[in-house]
Amino acid sequence: MPSRLSTPQQIAFGRVTTRPVQGIDANLRLNRALSRHQRTRAAHRFGASAYDARFLAAAPKIRTRLVTEHGRLRAAAPALTRLRAEALSSG
Repeated sequence: MPSRLSTPQQIAFGRVTTRPVQGIDANLRLNRALSRHQRTRAAHRFGASAYDARFLAAAPKIRTRLVTEHGRLRAAAPALTRLRAEALSSG
């Protein structure tokens, strides 16, 4: 995996944190990309926390699946998630 990933790539690989990414906080960027309505709707749809719902709502927008080991998220949104091993094996 490259050392410098774009924000969508970091989201896909589950590496988005509150640390600055290329000078901009990744969580702030993600919040700006999604409306409050989109985040709230995803939280209700998947029974996820507001934090987790942001990532689930972002996945279709960036045309990728969220890489997570979080069993509850995977069960709630199997079409939007995949395991790290699956992501790494598909290249």
